[in-house]
Amino acid sequence: MLRTILVSGLILVFSALAFPQDGSAAKGKVKANTQLSAKITKTIDAESSNVGEDVNFVLTGDVQGDGMTIPGGSEIYARIVNVEKLSADSKNSRISIMFDFVQSGEDFMTCKAVILGIETMADVKMESSETFEGGTILTLSGKNLRIDEGKVFKVRLIKDIAPN
Repeated sequence: MLRTILVSGLILVFSALAFPQDGSAAKGKVKANTQLSAKITKTIDAESSNVGEDVNFVLTGDVQGDGMTIPGGSEIYARIVNVEKLSADSKNSRISIMFDFVQSGEDFMTCKAVILGIETMADVKMESSETFEGGTILTLSGKNLRIDEGKVFKVRLIKDIAPN
């Protein structure tokens, strides 16, 4: 009898440890190719921004996935991975941005995405970086590339987002 109680107790303890109480085992994912909009939280400029500088965004609305939702207002963390100033040798200015994580509540989830567009900046060309997965090269011809705080970016996920 004592043996049965001990075994039952151990099973209960291991079951509780195997399945987190926050429900994360039941969470789903947001699939690759999902598009979202996010607002940049600071100004970036090819003249003054530096490689390694953090660039954060805030989702403008909820992002629906399979079994999970990332609420509007969640932060997306990115960084500048390359900067090229306008010069006599180069008639283009460039800033390359790579997405790293999205924070939903207390969860930090890997975010790999490309930028598809920036509101009211149709003259900025975008291309996926071959060097940095989840990176986009932003190019402006003939003048300095400056993107002001508050601009809304259209972004497409290139990998699923799921709790770690």
